[in-house]
Amino acid sequence: KDKILGWKGHELFSEDSQKRMQKIFDGLLQEKGSRTYAAEVEIKAPIGQGIPVLVRGTTLHANDGGYEASFLIMTDIREQKERERRLQELVSMQNDFISMTSHELNTPLAVIAGSLSLLSEQVFGPLNEQQAKHLAIAERNVVRLQRLVRDLLDISRIDSGRLSLQCTLTDLRSPIMSACQALYTFAQDRSIRLRFPGADAPAIKAMVDGDRIEQVILNLVNNALRFAASMVAVRVEETGPGSHDEIQILVEDDGPGIEEDDKKNLFTKFYRGQKSSQAGKGTGLGLAIVKG
Repeated sequence: KDKILGWKGHELFSEDSQKRMQKIFDGLLQEKGSRTYAAEVEIKAPIGQGIPVLVRGTTLHANDGGYEASFLIMTDIREQKERERRLQELVSMQNDFISMTSHELNTPLAVIAGSLSLLSEQVFGPLNEQQAKHLAIAERNVVRLQRLVRDLLDISRIDSGRLSLQCTLTDLRSPIMSACQALYTFAQDRSIRLRFPGADAPAIKAMVDGDRIEQVILNLVNNALRFAASMVAVRVEETGPGSHDEIQILVEDDGPGIEEDDKKNLFTKFYRGQKSSQAGKGTGLGLAIVKG
């Protein structure tokens, strides 16, 4: 107490935080009424690094609007900061593990997929009906595993901030058509009409990463097809007022909709709707990747 009495308010803080607090104080002095404020800064420490604190303050003004004083409460948040640091370390370790595991799985899966393809094409000799049936099951499961590995890699990149986008001026018809055509057979098998802008639709361009937009649409349409009754439609709308500032891509279906309890978890990793007959299908990563 003896050391700090008489100091100006901002002098309590470490060098990096002084400028910020001085700026806050200067702004408060210009105001004519009392108000509260908060900031996360560091105060000086006799030994070692500054101590992180949460500053919450209230300015006091006289009736004529003149500034009189400030009342501050500083809360030591060292434990909170340490918990945040440890949590970040755990998240980083998790992302590194997922990334490493996914990369390690990619190569053997590619080899297995290639070998199964050669067998199904009867390169090494003819197959009987039973062999062809079991081979087709194996191929479907390898494709499913490869898709899961790709999803895990994408989630890892998104969480760690390593997902890079290569944005170019793109005609959005192209990624929409590619995504929908890839799912067209799936839609036909479920007797669902899949509508989307074709090559005869007006061109509509935007600065996007075409591959990633295609992935987003693929995930959304795939999700819609699992729940739709008879129809899934992809529409594109320009929403900029008087100009082409923004473009909205809508994926709609005529399914039962989303349960109210599920909406808050809609884009959460590994979450699948609890009340739907389709809840047990999929990895629960598709919408999380869309959001990322």
